[in-house]
Amino acid sequence: MERLDFLEETYDDMLFNSKVIDSGTESTIVLHDGKIYKILVPDAITITTKKRLRKINECKELEEYITMPLREIYYEFRFIGYEMDYAGINLTDYLIENIKNSTLTTDMKYALMMKLKRCIEKIHEHKMIHGDIQPRNVLVNDDHVVLGDINNMNFGLFKNAYLNEVSLRLCDRYGVSPIIDIHAFNYFCYLIFNAPDEILMEILQFGADSIFRTDLISVPNKYFDDSVVLEQKDIFNNRNNKKLALMNSKYLIDYLK
Repeated sequence: MERLDFLEETYDDMLFNSKVIDSGTESTIVLHDGKIYKILVPDAITITTKKRLRKINECKELEEYITMPLREIYYEFRFIGYEMDYAGINLTDYLIENIKNSTLTTDMKYALMMKLKRCIEKIHEHKMIHGDIQPRNVLVNDDHVVLGDINNMNFGLFKNAYLNEVSLRLCDRYGVSPIIDIHAFNYFCYLIFNAPDEILMEILQFGADSIFRTDLISVPNKYFDDSVVLEQKDIFNNRNNKKLALMNSKYLIDYLK
């Protein structure tokens, strides 16, 4: 991967003149001079992160499915992040915008979820685990969908910590396995299809992680209250059954359409 060095004054000018697009516990995404940069917080800057990003960058088959790192960024000889392709608005903001404009339709949800499912399946084909599947980490550009927040993506040889609450719970239950991506997808797929628009917007604004602060069987019935989800619970509790989870993904999309 190409390397990009910032001199001190250039780096400071860049931050001063940048627009913050999104920020999280591990990084801040900024727009500067028409380009997107992901700047990692100091605690997240590790040799492992750099190696992982380089390995992801080599997977050219994934360019349609994830936000690809383009160039490494260094400041005073220290790796601080990377330049990336612009991939669109995150799914949280996209859904909220369309709910407010009364333009969110079932067909739109269906198309988005099918494309997201394909992205997840594609990274699994390359023996990768995303580990943080949630609407804020899905990017939509026109009708194209890709997975974002890839700096924590897990290869089999990496045992990085999962910091997102959803992933932590699933990882505790199922271990470091592709199953956690599929289950997270199923959770959000159900909410996006089944929650009334006003409630869905409330969940997205507050943070979809909030419903995972209790075990699945304790989640309020207003979110999980019909036979579809009763069956879904049984599948979730069938430990590490990837085939059943994948079947359930398609079942949820088709049934709830």
